[in-house]
Amino acid sequence: MLFRLISSALLLRVANVWGGGVMSSGGKQCSTMRLRYLTQKEAIALDEDLFNEYKFSVDQLMELAGLSVATAVARTYPPSTHLSALIICGPGNNGGDGLVAARHMKLFGYNVSIYYPKRTPKPLYENLLAQCVAFGVNIVEKLPPSNELCNEYQFLVDALFGFSFKPPVRAELKPAMDALIDSGLPVCSVDIPSGWNVEKGPGVIRPLRPAMLISLSAPKMCAAPEYILDAKHFLGGSSILKKVLEAIKDLLTQATFDCDDNGIQLQAMDNSHVSLVSLTLRSDGFDKYRCDRNISMGMNLGSMSKILKCAGDKDTVTIKAQDNADTVTFVFESPNQEKVSDYEMKLMNLDLEHLGIPETEYSCTIRLPSAEFARICRDLSQFGESMVISCTKEGVKFSATGDIGSANIKLAQTSSIDKEEEAVVIEMEEPVTLTFACQYLNYFTKATSLSPQVQLSMSADVPLVVEYRIPDIGHIRYYLAPKIEEEDS
Repeated sequence: MLFRLISSALLLRVANVWGGGVMSSGGKQCSTMRLRYLTQKEAIALDEDLFNEYKFSVDQLMELAGLSVATAVARTYPPSTHLSALIICGPGNNGGDGLVAARHMKLFGYNVSIYYPKRTPKPLYENLLAQCVAFGVNIVEKLPPSNELCNEYQFLVDALFGFSFKPPVRAELKPAMDALIDSGLPVCSVDIPSGWNVEKGPGVIRPLRPAMLISLSAPKMCAAPEYILDAKHFLGGSSILKKVLEAIKDLLTQATFDCDDNGIQLQAMDNSHVSLVSLTLRSDGFDKYRCDRNISMGMNLGSMSKILKCAGDKDTVTIKAQDNADTVTFVFESPNQEKVSDYEMKLMNLDLEHLGIPETEYSCTIRLPSAEFARICRDLSQFGESMVISCTKEGVKFSATGDIGSANIKLAQTSSIDKEEEAVVIEMEEPVTLTFACQYLNYFTKATSLSPQVQLSMSADVPLVVEYRIPDIGHIRYYLAPKIEEEDS
């Protein structure tokens, strides 16, 4: 789902999960609960499942992949602003995806050219190339110097190498690789940035740095944020907005969304005034964002959630409100714009106090997989209403005691692990042991789908901070005061 908000004061648009759109090559999509990155072996196994178990053919998957690439490119570099594109195709399946994408991009209104230096002598690829020619796609036989590409094209599509690539780059393909690296133009890479290791990312001295990565079927390990940096990432998934509402609706019935040049912020006490919710969505994480004047919109979150359920996962969501208006309008558009629906909701005048949250140096900071923290909170809540979190040099211990008995779960710091999101990291200045209400901790874990990791920050006599970082756009933080055990008179 794509999300936009428009008012006379504000224009913003956020792509669905981690700064992209809703793209998949067909077949299995990655989990919407937790972003999973595939190893090379897993990526090959997934392809085998699509062929053997689900009976897809190569040309079917290639057609789906190429259409997904063309659609993703059109979302980020529309022909109205980036008319001329060069697609650099390699000899493998990635090159075939590029040939299909070229045909669809031509239909979308682009001036498309293809550079295909090593052509695959198979009927499938020959037919795809013939289709491109029939649709008016220009075939480039010789590349101009890299520094002159910007005179003819506005961006490049990298369909050179896929996850089967093994270095070094062969001599006949080196000009293509050099063009992707040295042109200075935005590069949209298909599935794997050419020359990258599937699992270890850019390992060469002078790597390609794409402006956008389009993951097909599921993201590979090299698509992790620490590798792709500021590149936009397109993959399958549901809306950030829906996930944010899921994360706060058990704590809040209504809230004010404050919008300014920096982005969107929400801060509110829960309905019982026991915990505090703080949400930040930065302006630079949105696909488009404009805020001429500060605007605050008080919304009933239950009503907002009901309206968003009317949107399809691939719909564009536009939110419209005028300055000082008493209503807000939600407009949902299907990807092909064949279906457009709108819903109007009344805004609320909410007199909510913003609390100053002081900067605090915490004695203990614990980072662990968010799904693991959710399981711990769920399991220990079966034993008692309170959970004790104890952080020492040996690790962190979660404990609960009740009528049926007691339970203890201990986590040691991870010494070495391949996947950063599965690590347990503990930073401790001094030991801390605090007690918290299980009910609220379970409410907080509704944000698990927003981030693969959660961070707990603790110090004696100050509220616990439970933070989920929303990749590329912001974070949600929950503050919860510790329980104070009453001393015997």
